[in-house]
Amino acid sequence: MILAFDVTDKVASVSWLKESDGSRGEETTAGRKATEVLVPMMSELRGRLGEPLTAAAVVTGPGSFTGIRVGLATALGLKASLGIPVYGFNKGELIAARFGTEPSVLLLPAGRQQLMVMPLANGKLAGAPIVIDKNEAPADTRRWVLSAMEDVDAEVIPASLTGLMLDRIQAGGLTEADHPLEPMYIRPPDARQGQTLIDKLLAKPP
Repeated sequence: MILAFDVTDKVASVSWLKESDGSRGEETTAGRKATEVLVPMMSELRGRLGEPLTAAAVVTGPGSFTGIRVGLATALGLKASLGIPVYGFNKGELIAARFGTEPSVLLLPAGRQQLMVMPLANGKLAGAPIVIDKNEAPADTRRWVLSAMEDVDAEVIPASLTGLMLDRIQAGGLTEADHPLEPMYIRPPDARQGQTLIDKLLAKPP
């Protein structure tokens, strides 16, 4: 069995593939914190489907900071305990590989009335993501969103991220080196910026 999971948003999503018969499915859970239900969902699926886990994939971001960390910790736990290959995919590369054959952008909510813009072209990320004000979203290229956003005119991706990860694994040719378990954040954490919380507070205008 192969599992692909995503807890970078408010909903926990897990897609599965039974290798014995090729059947696939997806389960989502809302109403509770996604990070709290991920492991129980995966445990229940493994018991119900009755197959050992042979590979897994996780969305590495951008999204909720806590969700990214919990997803990666779970992925690393599976890799260490079961000795299976585990692949990391960021949202931009998943969308680009499936829908980004022409120049386009993926728009993700970044809070504070801002968007993260991920440029896509030729089936891959075409540059570093940037964060802009919502009213500055580029209008001269095809725009994708994962779900409809207020005041943002863009096409909604007609597929789930976990399903897209299963597609990539089924297609073969993946290596863990090319898909490492490394986080992609909307904004880097304070520790990475070298700025402590007290520094941030002191830097704010009165």
